[in-house]
Amino acid sequence: MRIAITADVHITSDDQHPERNHALEDICSQVLELGIEHVVLAGDILDKGVSAVASLESILGQYSTLTFHMIPGNHDAHLTSEMFALENLHLYTTPAIKQLAPDSFPILFLPYTPAASMGDLLQKHAHCLPPGRWYLISHGDWTGSLTAWNPLEPGVYMPLTRSDISAYQPARVLLGHIHQPFSSGIVHFPGSPCGLDISETGQRSYILLDTSDNTILRKPVHTDLLYFDEMFFITPFENEESVFLENLWNRIDTWNLTEEERKTAQIRIRMKGYSINREKLAEVVQSALEGYRFYKDEGPDLSGLLPVSDPELTWIAGQVVQRVQDLDWEPSQDLPTKDEIVLSALAVVYGIES
Repeated sequence: MRIAITADVHITSDDQHPERNHALEDICSQVLELGIEHVVLAGDILDKGVSAVASLESILGQYSTLTFHMIPGNHDAHLTSEMFALENLHLYTTPAIKQLAPDSFPILFLPYTPAASMGDLLQKHAHCLPPGRWYLISHGDWTGSLTAWNPLEPGVYMPLTRSDISAYQPARVLLGHIHQPFSSGIVHFPGSPCGLDISETGQRSYILLDTSDNTILRKPVHTDLLYFDEMFFITPFENEESVFLENLWNRIDTWNLTEEERKTAQIRIRMKGYSINREKLAEVVQSALEGYRFYKDEGPDLSGLLPVSDPELTWIAGQVVQRVQDLDWEPSQDLPTKDEIVLSALAVVYGIES
């Protein structure tokens, strides 16, 4: 059996953000075509309040042959079963263990609980969960990786730790709350199926869990909006425009967009560093990205790019950049990248920080 999992749709009332509705509809349509019966909504399906309940029901009501399983997240923790009239929607407002097919592992649906950790709640159900033979579906933070976080909501929300994984041994963990698609070991966040703002970049996805072999497959969501926020580090050389252009095309190649997806893209281009011709760089980026939409029509952001003109300092800067590039250096969570080292060094050379 396969189960579809999404989260963090943040549906609003009065169709304020139709792109979010369309993303959820696309998931449901794909699932229907794939012959999958069960769809899990792992929290923050509604943005806030109860006014969007009718909007959600109008979407899910189009797919009467699907069975929806939903847990509240921190944005919709107020939800109760009495608010919904759909027969094919199961809302779990308290922890519940369900087996969706006779030959599949049981699922522990763990709704968001303020001021609690997942470990606290898992301890109460451990006696019902055979090690390595159950799934956890919940909504909160994964503290096992510093790269998993939600920039829109600072702080820690109902965390799951490596110790919890070791103690209770789920086969797979599917979580809402982190809006970027993310996987670490057996822990997976589907991410928001439609980016809420420019901080949620790249192609969106939902997850298929195959209970026959515990495999995870990410499927793309066809959305009305795709966001890309790219930072480029500029060093002051005569060929800085051509170097930037090469880096820009390489970056765009990593987006891997179809022609249709390119039409939905909204981009932000930021430059940081030192330039001998800011005007030329601005012209180059505008020309190169003709046909793309800038986020909020704001154009390229050159606020972190400082003008420099002293040829002697620029020669010194070139020597510094070359020395740094020749370093045998591996960045990490505790160590800066070569670009960051270069910017710090050039701040000393020019006496100004970009």
